[in-house]
Amino acid sequence: MTSEIQKKDLHQLGVAQLARALAERKVSATETAQHFLARVKSHPELGAFVALNEEATLAQARAADEKIASGNAGR
Repeated sequence: MTSEIQKKDLHQLGVAQLARALAERKVSATETAQHFLARVKSHPELGAFVALNEEATLAQARAADEKIASGNAGR
């Protein structure tokens, strides 16, 4: 993948690539959470989730974005 993150392809990134993109602020945790929530909802036939709490997921993503912005991510 090129250095430019294609937000429509976030689900194709590995964990290390996604962590690096978040740390480098190429994508936000909120954008990432929204992307994955949309992917989950677009494939209900997989039955991969028993429950989905969008509000909690987005709240946690916003909190992560605040930590990243303040320089306290990973602490």
